[in-house]
Amino acid sequence: MGKLIDTDTSELFIPKPKKELLVGSDKNIDTDLRVIKKLASSQSRSFIFSKKVLATIRNKMNSEVPVNEEQHFYLGLIESLVTFGNYELFVINTTNSGSISLNAQPFSQGEGGPFGMMIPLSEPALVLKKGKNCC
Repeated sequence: MGKLIDTDTSELFIPKPKKELLVGSDKNIDTDLRVIKKLASSQSRSFIFSKKVLATIRNKMNSEVPVNEEQHFYLGLIESLVTFGNYELFVINTTNSGSISLNAQPFSQGEGGPFGMMIPLSEPALVLKKGKNCC
């Protein structure tokens, strides 16, 4: 089993046969995707899971008759990973990394400012309900 997609390269992504299968070899599409890859890198975002890459793969798949089963499989796999990333994955922003190294996580509760309290990461924390005796 090889890598699905490797973007840690000067190429758009490798392996080249998967690149050809998923997005084709059109020079204009390659140029567009290279720009998207640079933007994603500068913004610390995912290139492969970007809307433009997914749209390009879908367009290529929809333009081919008969449908390529391998391409359909990889698109389904990538879309499943996107769904996982959007709904199940918790990403910690680097702006909070100092707090995390202090073993605390900022927690906002309503209008109490940007950080209503800090919760410890090493033990359970009690978060009080808002009410007349709280907050």
